[in-house]
Amino acid sequence: VYSECSRLPLEHLELVMREVYLPQMVLQLHGVSGDKLLELLHRLVGSLQVTRGFSEGKVVLPLPSMEVLAEAAYSPDRHSAIIHSLETYVVAWMKQVKIVLRFDPKTAIMKAHGKYAGPLAEVEFWSTRLSQLESVRSQLGSAVAFSILHNLHQAQSTYAQAFLHVQRDISSAIADTEHCLMYLTALHPWLQRLSLAHSPETLAKTFPPLMATLMLVWQHSGIYSAPTHLHR
Repeated sequence: VYSECSRLPLEHLELVMREVYLPQMVLQLHGVSGDKLLELLHRLVGSLQVTRGFSEGKVVLPLPSMEVLAEAAYSPDRHSAIIHSLETYVVAWMKQVKIVLRFDPKTAIMKAHGKYAGPLAEVEFWSTRLSQLESVRSQLGSAVAFSILHNLHQAQSTYAQAFLHVQRDISSAIADTEHCLMYLTALHPWLQRLSLAHSPETLAKTFPPLMATLMLVWQHSGIYSAPTHLHR
């Protein structure tokens, strides 16, 4: 069996699976075995989406083909299978979100910037993390995600509540990240000047405002007042 492939094999394979094979499965396969195969194919497409995102340094939440599922839902005997497929996606989202939330800043910064990463590396790390979390929140707030939530509510699925918990956890993580960035942003100009200072005179001018700002951060930040975070 031969097939053409673009220069982006993961994207190409995902597109073929979603736009060619999935619709054909819905039209031609019925019964328990057909529903099982449809679920497995959805899982494969979801895994391809996650893998492609990982290869691009992004967190991608797998999304089902709602057009395909909507067409399958016209058959009343397939309703439970469709709901099960949607629940499978919510479980995959929960796993992805747990991976995003389960992290150690110190380890992550050392991995990205080495053992002796400076404070500017921490600013960059939290900025990148905020973009990552906002991307996940945007995906959870998409029209497809809203449609999934609506269908799960209609079916009285317990996973509807789990979906809301995932959204809440991401919002909480974004609030914590924004808190860190608020204080790091105040330090950022002085840290930049310090990194570019090459003469004793420049260092002498930079240290007093830097230390004064650092003292304010230590006094007012609930996170950076802890020795483990301040020393990092």
